[in-house]
Amino acid sequence: MNRTVVVGSVNRDYTFLLDHLPDRGETILSRRSYSSTGGKGANQAAALSKMGLEVAMIGAVGADEPGERAVEALAAYGVSVDHIIKKNVPTGSAFICVDKNAHNTIVVDPGANGALNCEDIDSAAQVIAEADFCLMQLEINLEVVAHAAEICREHGGKVVLNPAPAQKIPDELLSLTDYLIPNETELALLTGCEVNCHTAVAAARRLTDRGVKAVIVTMGEEGSCYVDGRQDFFIPAAETSAVDTTAAGDSYIGAFLSALSRGYEVRTAMEFASLAASITVSRQGASDSIPLLEEVERLL
Repeated sequence: MNRTVVVGSVNRDYTFLLDHLPDRGETILSRRSYSSTGGKGANQAAALSKMGLEVAMIGAVGADEPGERAVEALAAYGVSVDHIIKKNVPTGSAFICVDKNAHNTIVVDPGANGALNCEDIDSAAQVIAEADFCLMQLEINLEVVAHAAEICREHGGKVVLNPAPAQKIPDELLSLTDYLIPNETELALLTGCEVNCHTAVAAARRLTDRGVKAVIVTMGEEGSCYVDGRQDFFIPAAETSAVDTTAAGDSYIGAFLSALSRGYEVRTAMEFASLAASITVSRQGASDSIPLLEEVERLL
């Protein structure tokens, strides 16, 4: 079984279902609300485990009830939680508004995620060294991401980076990245280009020119595209009826790495990932909306 380590955020998500997203200064009532385990790191760890991979999570929570519930939820998904550290600050939280067309807005309070440091990464260095893939996002400090990437590449693993929330990334980190997986908004910020299905390939090439081995751009209902130094191609999105797009990208990434780990070619792995994301957006929630491996395989 392939081993993957996720270095990233663990949150408690608070989701509000609305008829429409509020305008500036507007107060509206939600139709329903609920809480669940979230954070891009935790969502992607759950996705990987649900897709059949051996997964260890490196992250931080507070010494509080939301942190305990998040760790319990990840353990229930089969994720190794031995390297989730308790910090003396509250667990990170996200406040998610979803309208009737499945569009959302998200506000994140980093909490304990912002307290994860390079010393914490050093304490889990052996786990990173033994991993086939090290998957990270940007809801933790950039220097922590870079440090984990260095350890992974030093020991022959592949670094996968989901640059969300979007921010400028130094070339040193880009050059350590085997797969960079942004959405179109994140790619636009990284490159300064306007990004759509017609311009995504040219924008992604700007990043391969800066040292990234391969870029996969996810564009929701427009599909996804792949760019490396030798080839580029588009994969259409799988048809679905969307109700909540939360964790769609996380589900895509987990399914993509699962497929790669089982010997799929990149193009086929992206098609598999598109199917997984189509299931996720048809359900409410974050980690709990991500499908199991067998659910995706039934659609092949």
